[in-house]
Amino acid sequence: VTTTYEQTDPWLAGCPLLIETTLGSRSLKEERLTYDNSTATGYTGTHTTRLLKRSTTTYVNGAEAYTVTQTNTFDDYCNITQTVETADGLPTIVTTTEYDINTGSWILRRPSDIKKYSDGNMISNVTFQYDGVTKVTASAWLDTDGSLVTTTYDLDANGNIAAITDPMN
Repeated sequence: VTTTYEQTDPWLAGCPLLIETTLGSRSLKEERLTYDNSTATGYTGTHTTRLLKRSTTTYVNGAEAYTVTQTNTFDDYCNITQTVETADGLPTIVTTTEYDINTGSWILRRPSDIKKYSDGNMISNVTFQYDGVTKVTASAWLDTDGSLVTTTYDLDANGNIAAITDPMN
């Protein structure tokens, strides 16, 4: 495995740009990464590095077999709001994430809704509801009958899971 890192841009220095996996002189996998280095508008004056795109090419017997590409979109707080995954000859997978943002309490990365689509058809939907910082309820959509299966997580004062109530109880 050989990894090439960004060295010229001071904001991206140390970020991997190319990861090559070989066996002898034969290529097995090549991963190319593209970043954005900008000021996050949600955090006044905060500079951040975000992974915009990851393209992974897999080789079989030294020849390119297929490429999988993942492209990310971000909100003002650097949360990934959309991920688009494409692969040669396969459906496009799009994952969208909404967040429960409370800037007054510095809660900026708490997901509230995660949906996944395959070529435009929803295949997964999980919603999260929060009761302060001591309880999380996760509801997963069942595409068989459109109902939700709910799991509740009770958290201790440090945010660790203290108890789980699953749909079977």
